[in-house]
Amino acid sequence: PRGWIWQWFQRTQPWLWQRSIVPLLALLLSEVLSQVFPGPGAIAFVVPALVWCAMAYGVFPTAVLNLLVSIWEFSLMAMGTVTFAPEFVIEVTSLRTGMSLLSLAPLAVACAYGLHKQTLHQLSHIVNHDFLTGALARRALMECGRSLLQRLEHERRSVAVVMLDLDHFKRINDRYGHAQGDEVLKKFVELAHTILRPGDLLGRMGGEEFALILA
Repeated sequence: PRGWIWQWFQRTQPWLWQRSIVPLLALLLSEVLSQVFPGPGAIAFVVPALVWCAMAYGVFPTAVLNLLVSIWEFSLMAMGTVTFAPEFVIEVTSLRTGMSLLSLAPLAVACAYGLHKQTLHQLSHIVNHDFLTGALARRALMECGRSLLQRLEHERRSVAVVMLDLDHFKRINDRYGHAQGDEVLKKFVELAHTILRPGDLLGRMGGEEFALILA
């Protein structure tokens, strides 16, 4: 993560203890199984769990887990599992290659999966939000508003639906040009978002017409 170490907790995505701990438990269980059933293939026991961690936690936590797992595996090798002698160069090279793949595969999955999620988020934002102002698009407002109204009706809570129309907007376009009119629309949505609560919905119906759904 960018910034100083003490700033990581504020700038990064939720860390391990803020997410599901199941992938981490699967990693620990895989390592235990590799000790219960030792052998040349035991080094690969943790790969599925590491890939799961990569998809659940992101790039940086996966890098930390990879580092810890690699140190642990190499420590076990150094304590007698493998003899680092010239006559065993093929076996040692094979194990080191396996360790490299063990380290790189989860990181590759974490990077690819992170980019995939980021792309889907960007596409979803483009589809569901007005390209000019950033307010909800008409269709998205209708869908989100319908779900919100159903939930509020089930909870027997009140709701207000407000229609907004900017006064004399045509005069602004005629006098200052459409580019300045666009700036007025964007500034209006910025101001509205500073006032509205997180659960309130603001959407652009078209032109200078907006709608609010307030729980």
